[in-house]
Amino acid sequence: MWAILTVIAGLAMLASTVASGTLGEVAALGDCAVDGFIIRYELARDAADLVNVFGPAGDVCRPLRVDAMDALNRIDLFWFVPAYVVFLVCGGFFLAGRTRLPLAIAAGALALTAGVLDVFETLGLLAASPDHAPDAGEMTTIYWLATGKFGLLVLNALVLAWLALSKRSIARWIAAGLLCLPVFGLAAMYVDLRFISAQTLSFTLAWLGVLALAIGGVFTRSSEATVQ
Repeated sequence: MWAILTVIAGLAMLASTVASGTLGEVAALGDCAVDGFIIRYELARDAADLVNVFGPAGDVCRPLRVDAMDALNRIDLFWFVPAYVVFLVCGGFFLAGRTRLPLAIAAGALALTAGVLDVFETLGLLAASPDHAPDAGEMTTIYWLATGKFGLLVLNALVLAWLALSKRSIARWIAAGLLCLPVFGLAAMYVDLRFISAQTLSFTLAWLGVLALAIGGVFTRSSEATVQ
């Protein structure tokens, strides 16, 4: 059951990513697109950071970026965040089997807490003033919500890596290795935001590793059921 639920949630998560890329507001950005758009907004600390994200007042790109940001955050809030939380919770129980349930519960708690922080952070981004220039207090709150979220997701990945090693197989060893990548991806991003793509790639590979194991688990169970 856990393998099937993990696959369903994982596919929903991937679908949300595809949907984000096909939004009309995102397509309208054209040359106004900014690498690591949402994360740069989440981690903005001052007015200069906000200008780097949206552009200065009167800039032709600013309204396009504001519209795209709101559209992407709505996708995050109502689709991506619920999907990744369910994926990580179910993935933990799938990897644990019946032998390491306390660790699976811990991994689930980390994922749920990260999801809650993500919801509050995204609501904060959406509730920012119409010109997307939150005050210093709002920016600080959003920054620490985002930082807490990322930290918890890294801890979750490490717990999942340990759970992946509960059974001996090359596929699980590879998945465990991939689940350690977010440690380095996150560290690189906080050293220099130019490494946002490295952070994103690290989580993508880590979660794809879990999804691949879950898909394999579904087919393995189907084969066993057919034989019986």
